[in-house]
Amino acid sequence: RDPNAPKVSKALYVRCGRQFLGEDTPAEFLIGSQPELDSNRINIVRRVFRRAQRIARSKNRRSVIDSDVLLAMPPQT
Repeated sequence: RDPNAPKVSKALYVRCGRQFLGEDTPAEFLIGSQPELDSNRINIVRRVFRRAQRIARSKNRRSVIDSDVLLAMPPQT
């Protein structure tokens, strides 16, 4: 892990992770239609947060914000 990478807040992780606990999640944070946490979804979530960190870094921010995650999300089908 890069210690200089923009930080992702616990609140942002929770907002994105609720879907895997069967809790209400904002529609824009949903990853796929089936909220099952399998290895494929774990890899998708990791890629999303890595992309979000790159987006935040490109905007010279120290923290990842919601819009970074939304931009990093895979296209919904």
